[in-house]
Amino acid sequence: MAKYRPYNPDQLLLICPDINDMISPDSPVRLIMEIINPNMTNELETSKSEEGNAAFSPLMMTRLLVWAYFNAIHSSREIERKTNSDIEYMYVCAMQHPNFRTICNFRKNNSEFLATMYKKLYRCAYEMNITRMGSIIIDGTHIKANASGSKGCKRIKKWKEIEKELDDKIIEFEKRCREIEDEEDGEFGSGQGSGLSKDYVDARKRRDKIRDVLKKLEDEDEQAKINLTDPDARYLKKKSSGKYTYGYNIGLAVDENQLIANIDMTNLSSDQPGLKSGVKGVEETIAREMPEDTEILCDAGYFSADNIKFIEDKRLDGYIAPSMDFKTDEYLENWKRRDFEYIQEEDALLCRDCNKLARYIPARVPKRKIDQFKAVEDCRGCTFKEECCPVGNHKFVSYVEGIRYRSGMTDKMLSEQSRKLYVKRKTTVEPVIGNLKKNFRFTGFNLRGFKSVVEIGLIALCHNIKRLSKMTNVPGNRWKYA
Repeated sequence: MAKYRPYNPDQLLLICPDINDMISPDSPVRLIMEIINPNMTNELETSKSEEGNAAFSPLMMTRLLVWAYFNAIHSSREIERKTNSDIEYMYVCAMQHPNFRTICNFRKNNSEFLATMYKKLYRCAYEMNITRMGSIIIDGTHIKANASGSKGCKRIKKWKEIEKELDDKIIEFEKRCREIEDEEDGEFGSGQGSGLSKDYVDARKRRDKIRDVLKKLEDEDEQAKINLTDPDARYLKKKSSGKYTYGYNIGLAVDENQLIANIDMTNLSSDQPGLKSGVKGVEETIAREMPEDTEILCDAGYFSADNIKFIEDKRLDGYIAPSMDFKTDEYLENWKRRDFEYIQEEDALLCRDCNKLARYIPARVPKRKIDQFKAVEDCRGCTFKEECCPVGNHKFVSYVEGIRYRSGMTDKMLSEQSRKLYVKRKTTVEPVIGNLKKNFRFTGFNLRGFKSVVEIGLIALCHNIKRLSKMTNVPGNRWKYA
């Protein structure tokens, strides 16, 4: 006959257990308890009310949020359930059980602090020489907003029309209410009316909400589509797939060790503004200017004369792809066979027949910012006249503004050394974006508006903690920072 151990779920423990003994010595929760220390939360508040029960400790609430996001749990209701069922969450909370509204309000009220904690950890690693800034790779990704991109999403112009229709409807309601009120006063006496119509109340609420949102968007293009649930988000188009996402564009600045040094959140489809804000954000993180000749690697979405000039002025070593297919032999051949070569020393173009085109300044300034060049000599003797200049005797060429910077960067990127160095981009920032979306399950925001940056900030902190734990065996108490 088989022998079994005694089993009695109702058996009382004779000795009170220590919850610390129930946690594995290798559990990452111990590292997080060390990193998130009392010095960094002494200015935070969980409640400003002097009535009722005492507020929960800001240190405990911060640790709880970080541990939850570390485990890819973003819902405040799910976090509350974990504090009652998961031993590691009980350890973090010291057997306290904050309500989901308390958790949500703490995250919302301290969003600015929570969103920048990853910067403090990165600065600590940088000053301890655990990571270095030889290369900074910048890239962006689209994250869905907590609002529908189709249902209830209309152009600002359409919302103004709806507001006007509701105004007319409310005026009609009020007129009808006065007529009914007079009839009921005559029949039942004064003050015996049946109350406001539900349709009238709903129309006023909707009109007031539309009016508040439109007031904040006075300077916006009337053709922009918005949803009243999250009016800060916008439709973002991904060039590679042509698909649209109603959400935010998240720019990441990552070093060569895959540590996140800066996060930038916008509602613009274009990545171009993200290069300047990314470099400035990294400098803010390390509290000093970036070292000269730091490599800045970006894809074709950041290719612009303004960005290239910015990098040169900063004396950084920029590598920005001129096109998504710049590494193909076809692009290289077409660039070598281009009709005009830019001569930087003379600020002029040279055609295939060595005829010079000098910079041309028109009498009337064009609306678009462009560089214009005009042939110095008559083109009638040129070998390629019929192909290049069939009409007119002087070739006239227009380029997007900043040909010196764009041409110089393209020539630089087509070199064999630059093309090999550019490969580093897809082995650093691309895995980080995949880790945030896949392993941390961050494919959409739970909060709304630009304050939702607190979520991506918490996930960046968790990502950096996980990366640092793999890079080094430094004990948790070495990571204490103010």
